[in-house]
Amino acid sequence: MPLEGFKLKIKPLEIIKENEIEDIHAATIDVLKETGVKFDSDWALNLLKENDCIVDYNNKIARFPKELVEECLKTTPKIFKFKAREEKNDVILGGDTVYFHSAPGMNTIDLDTFEPRPPTKSEHIDYIKVLDALPNLHKLSAYPYWGYEGVSPAMAIPESCAIKIIHSSKTQEVAYNL
Repeated sequence: MPLEGFKLKIKPLEIIKENEIEDIHAATIDVLKETGVKFDSDWALNLLKENDCIVDYNNKIARFPKELVEECLKTTPKIFKFKAREEKNDVILGGDTVYFHSAPGMNTIDLDTFEPRPPTKSEHIDYIKVLDALPNLHKLSAYPYWGYEGVSPAMAIPESCAIKIIHSSKTQEVAYNL
């Protein structure tokens, strides 16, 4: 049984008008068709070419026909399950349900000096366990801290993600940019 989340009882904010959404959509289609997207993977480029994209192998760019993009958007599910390690923590994305997830912080605060410092590994694990136990927190972000004491900067994010995966049963975002 997935997590319930919170049902919207009010209409979502309309930050932009419907015609502005249509303008953004048309501009996005134009970028995909005219400029394209760079893919460093020959496998991906071949797959896109097999599915009617225009592929420039020299520059590793695929351009998407409008019809293909529109068909993909029509067939994409509007609601899907984001699976957790434990089924009770699955999240159903889409529809009128709101879920909350954690946000990362760089350091913790030393309770004796009130100065920021990297957490210890034990503090890092404790933080994950607290996040996992919070009933109104449905999803964990990529990492709660950006590493912990004694971990090299090159391994900070992967180590943090690994600890989170081991010590949490909730849905997780495990991605980062270099």
